[in-house]
Parts: sequence; structure tokens; C-alpha cells
Amino acid sequence: MHRARPATIGSTIRGIALLASVAQAALAGAAQAQTALQAAEPHAEEVNYLLSATSTSAGQVAIGTLAAEHARDERVRDLARRILAHHSETGEELAGLAGSNRVEPVREIDPVTQRSIDWLRNLDGAAFDAVYVGIQEPALYTAGWIYRREARHGTDPAVRNAAAGEVDANEAFREQAGRLAEELRGGLPDGLAPEDRMFLVYAMNVELSQVRLGEMAAEKAVTEPVRAFARRMVEEHGRSGEQFRQAAGANGVAPLETVGPVQRRTRDRLEGLSGPAFDREYIMSQVIHHYEWFYRYEHASIHGRDPAVRELAAKGTKSGKAHHDSVLAIVSDWGDGEIGAAAGHGDGEARQ
Repeated sequence: MHRARPATIGSTIRGIALLASVAQAALAGAAQAQTALQAAEPHAEEVNYLLSATSTSAGQVAIGTLAAEHARDERVRDLARRILAHHSETGEELAGLAGSNRVEPVREIDPVTQRSIDWLRNLDGAAFDAVYVGIQEPALYTAGWIYRREARHGTDPAVRNAAAGEVDANEAFREQAGRLAEELRGGLPDGLAPEDRMFLVYAMNVELSQVRLGEMAAEKAVTEPVRAFARRMVEEHGRSGEQFRQAAGANGVAPLETVGPVQRRTRDRLEGLSGPAFDREYIMSQVIHHYEWFYRYEHASIHGRDPAVRELAAKGTKSGKAHHDSVLAIVSDWGDGEIGAAAGHGDGEARQ
């Protein structure tokens, strides 16, 4: 069973928790200045969580439906059926919470899950079972950090409590998937292991989305630190994205040409903002999404099967930590300045 090493990530967890705490502290001083209309705007924490969580549920329902029907091993079928039942129920609950926060739930399938489904449809028997559980362990691991972040840092009690309720169930699924992945590994088809193959797709989505958002922010941001950070994202993620595309091509994994639904929604939300509100939302999205991405990269750097994939993931983990530090510096400088004054959700004319 794959399990992250607490000794290797403890200091980073504390650093990310500090980042979130400082970010929230920098924003809290502006809360009293919000109007009733502005206060009704959903907080970035809830928006990003609800997008990610509804996307996760949509993906788990889609791949679970396939696995519940086609898995040969009864233990794999049972796992798929339980995950499918769980996310069918919680997906509807999340959709209700999203609606109450004026967030349209994500119902499209993310690139990693879609590639997984396309692969599984060409497999049967032991190969199907081994690939399904091999894909699930890192996917559930990543989802766990999404739930934990909202449970710790969410601002809406109902959403925060719902996220807290997902943590234990998700971890139980992950542990079973990990045990089965190790036991059934002998049935894997030739080529890159499923966790490595899907990590490359995941990373291409991250890298491409960072370039696209960075390009937008480099043009729209009103403060130089935010513009400089955005330019850095374009340059560094453009370079690392090319490395991931090359690694994918060398292993028969098709390049990713478009970003996933969560990243598209983030882009659409930012396109509707201007001025200090844009800077605030862009930086907050960087805080939140890097939290998720960091742990997936670190997981691959520790548990990846292919040495080249592990090396790329380790580089991404290191650069991700450096990006966190840079975002922390920007947020800590906001204070009561221009962005700090608009930190709630911007003034009434910020939205276009």
C-alpha cells in the first residue's frame, strides 16, 4: 500500500498551514469594509473547494460505474460499487452546497479520469482490475488533501463540515485501493505503471493551466508583485510543462491540449474581475490550488514507479514550495494597502 512518509512532509505541511493562516489574516482586516452585497459573494476557499470536490465526485461516479460493471475481482467490484454509491450521494449534497454559494457544480469529467476511463475500456480481466486500483490510490490521496484543506480553512460552516465528513471515508477507500494495487500489480499490462501514466496527465494539466492563468494575470494584475509572480509562472511552468510533455510522449501518453473543467472555471471567474479584486482572487487561487498540486507531486516523487517520473515530480515539488514562499511574501505585504482594502471581494465595480 502506498503511504506518504510523514517525516518527509511534516515541515512542508506546517509551511502550507502557515501560508493559509497568513493569507486569511491578511484578508480578515478588510471584512468590516464589505457591503452586504459583497458579503454575499462566495469566499475563494469555498469556490475553489466546491469546484474541486464536485469535479472529484463526477469523476468517481463515471469511473466507478465502469469498474462496478467490468471488474473481475470481487474485491475490486466491491470497492468500485462503494465509491460509486458514496459519490452518487455526496455529489448531490455538494451540488446543493454549491448552489447555496452560487457556484455551478462541475459535472464534466477531468482529464485524468477521462484518460483513465479511455484506457480501462480497452482492458479486461486482471489488467482492468490492476489498472483501476492503481489509478485510484493516488487519485484518492489527492482528494484527501482537498477535503482536509476545506475542513481546516473553510469559511462556510456547512461546507467545512461536509468536507470534514469526507476525510475518513475517502481515507478508507484509499487504503483499500492501495492494498489491492500492491496485491494485483502482477496483472498490470506492459508499459508505464498506471500511477505514473496518470500523474503525467495530471501534471500536464497543472502546468498548462498555470501558464494560461499566468498569461492572463501578467496582463490584468494592477500591482507589480502580482504581475511579476504571474510572469514567473508563465516562464517556469512553461519550461516544466515542456519537460512533462516530452516525458509523456516518450511513454506513449498523448499530450494535453486543453485544461480541465476546474481550471477553466477558475479562468472564467478571473476573467470577470478587474483591479485589486482580480489580484486578490488570482493570488488566493494560487494559494489554494498549489496546496493540492504540491501533495500530488510529492506523492509521485516518493511513490512513482519510473525513475524519470519520480525525478520530474521531485523537481515540481521543489519549485512548488518556492512558489508557495513567493505567494506568502505577496500576501504578507498586502496589509491595509490597495489589495488589502479590496480583499473581501473587491469594490462594487470590480466585476466586469
